[in-house]
Parts: sequence; C-alpha cells; structure tokens
Amino acid sequence: MFFLSVMLSFTYYFQMVPIEEFEASFQFMQECAQYFLEVKDKDVKHALAGLFVEILVPVAAVSSFECSV
Repeated sequence: MFFLSVMLSFTYYFQMVPIEEFEASFQFMQECAQYFLEVKDKDVKHALAGLFVEILVPVAAVSSFECSV
C-alpha cells in the first residue's frame, strides 16, 4: 500500500514550462510506462493507469486549447 501512495504522489510532477521541465516530465512518463510493461502485479498496474489518467487529462486539456488555432 505504501508503494501505491508513493506513486500517486507523483500526480503533480508533470510541468509544461520551461521546455526543460517539459522534457523531464516526458522522460518521467516514459520511465513509468516502461515500469508498467514490466510489472506483473495487477494492483500496481491499476495504480499506474490511474496515475497516467491524473497526469495526462490536464495536459490534454491544455494541449487541445493551445492547438486550436
């Protein structure tokens, strides 16, 4: 349970400005995705999927707003 709490604390890690922070955030997401592929525990996979949703929904909202020209 402690591990799941730690993973959920990463929810606010994704930053979009400055560009270096944006790139670091994508690196973090790539590492989480790689871990998702490697892990076998269903609860951990479920927690990671929730983490991806929590991180990417705000990014998608900002992205769709900025890309609508």
